[in-house]
Amino acid sequence: MEKNIQLILHSYLYAAYGGVFVILSLLWGWKIDRIPPDLPDIIGCFLVTLGVVIMMYYPRG
Repeated sequence: MEKNIQLILHSYLYAAYGGVFVILSLLWGWKIDRIPPDLPDIIGCFLVTLGVVIMMYYPRG
């Protein structure tokens, strides 16, 4: 049982890390490489952020 809980938590954290990676890569391109994000970039970043928030804070039984 404990092993399954660890595996489930690990998968959520891994998915959340992916979302953070997307957000940080967009910010890196904007601030470091001086490539401003366009509208699809901003919409996608918002959707990824929303997904991370849902994964991390949705109450689980």
